[in-house]
Amino acid sequence: MQLQTVDSLEIVVVDDGSNDGTVEAVESLRRDDARLRLFRQARQGPAVARNEAMRHASGELVTFLDADDLLLPEYLERVGAALAGASHLGFAYTDAWVLDDATGRVRRSSAMAYRKPKDLPEDPDRLLQLLLVRNFVFVAVTVRRSLVEQVGGWREALSPAEDYDLWLRLLAAGHGALHVAGRLAVYRRSSRSHSSDKHRLLRAQAALYQDVAEAWSVDARSRRIARRRLAATRRWARRYDPARPRPSLRLGVSRFRTRLREPGSWLDAVPPQVEDVLARTADPALLQTTRLPA
Repeated sequence: MQLQTVDSLEIVVVDDGSNDGTVEAVESLRRDDARLRLFRQARQGPAVARNEAMRHASGELVTFLDADDLLLPEYLERVGAALAGASHLGFAYTDAWVLDDATGRVRRSSAMAYRKPKDLPEDPDRLLQLLLVRNFVFVAVTVRRSLVEQVGGWREALSPAEDYDLWLRLLAAGHGALHVAGRLAVYRRSSRSHSSDKHRLLRAQAALYQDVAEAWSVDARSRRIARRRLAATRRWARRYDPARPRPSLRLGVSRFRTRLREPGSWLDAVPPQVEDVLARTADPALLQTTRLPA
């Protein structure tokens, strides 16, 4: 079954020390599809895996996808058309459906809904300032390989904020970005997050903001935003520190409000677009999660 509406593509899989049957599944698939290539490495994290995949990619436009996320069939066609002839742009991004991996429910709002500003400019300086306030670019992104190589690829030291770091470095280097309208991907929301993971992410983001404020060649406004974000992120990192005996009252109230919103946050049925892409993957594990509770 065709997974994308374009045939001119290559698929590079980097197995980052998995033990979930990924290698066996890919080996089985690539016997029938010469476009699929597999590379294996000891577990080193997503930044190293992305750089490894980039080294083996031959195309100028590269879309990277984590193991649990999915692209709608028209993603590559629409994003490729949007970037055609726009060599000044470093990357293109789009929105996604949110699928809860524990219940199979699909959220009414999109992945970007709570973070996306009203204005999504292509101009690198303006977009850099907006992204410094909050990261609203994730899940489905296509980058220009030559420009990613130019800025040094993904930085392992910034994990798990390595993607956010790359967007900001591309923009700081003067390469704008394009928002492609619509939900062209499926983001699977994991229920296995922990405060220690949040703490690690916040520490990585704080290190990134410090780099922007003190070391990068950016305008004065971007530096001011980075300094404010650095101070705020450090405060949040202390709140999420796993060594703290209990969460703060503010965090407790936030979680309570989230639980109050939950009942009305989910669609009654899985949208046809999401059902279609799950069916196209023919992954029994994925299909099983989309059965709505009675």
